[in-house]
Amino acid sequence: RGIRYFNSRNDIDIIITGRGGGSLEDLWPFNTEITVRAIADSHIPVISAVGHEVDLTLSDLAADLRAPTPSAAAELAVWSQEDFLQYVAQILQHQSQLIKGLVHQAKHRLKNLLSRPVFVNPMEMVYQRQQYLDQMVRLLAGAGKNVFEKHKNRLSLVLSRLEALSPLKILARGYSVTRTVPEKRLVTTVGMLTVGDNIETILQDGRVLSQVTKIVKKTDDDQKEI
Repeated sequence: RGIRYFNSRNDIDIIITGRGGGSLEDLWPFNTEITVRAIADSHIPVISAVGHEVDLTLSDLAADLRAPTPSAAAELAVWSQEDFLQYVAQILQHQSQLIKGLVHQAKHRLKNLLSRPVFVNPMEMVYQRQQYLDQMVRLLAGAGKNVFEKHKNRLSLVLSRLEALSPLKILARGYSVTRTVPEKRLVTTVGMLTVGDNIETILQDGRVLSQVTKIVKKTDDDQKEI
């Protein structure tokens, strides 16, 4: 009934069930089913402290924690002020050491970062990139110039070849070109002409219009007049 009563209240933090030493008969109520079930059903934590340390009851097994004696249960339920302050001091010391370690690591990392060239002499990296850019520009300009000169030389070679093959060069050496008028067909053999045909002779510095009055055909032995 006492366990159920304390579970009906909202101001109870912990329940201690127990008694001092005694005979087996004196401690037997803590082995009864009704007591064990009440302890097991309690939503408030229960410390069982029955008899002496050598005594063991079913209540000890059903409770949340077993204490060897009632006085030991009180010590487990409530810390002494000295132990509490010592525990808090240990936590504070641990936290202080942890924070110091983190600060030391952060300072060491920051020192390493600040010792890098980008922070020691930031303009040096700018100068290096500038020199690299200038070098690339010079290489690009040189490559472009070389390509231009290469194509220029090839163009000059092609022009010289075209000029050598130009009909005007041939005409300059004393040759001429004859075409029919008005068809402007190139005359390559005398068989293309008859007496009375109009022809056009192209020379280096102009052209001459004339009419065929005689045709002389070349044979193997001699020239035959047509």
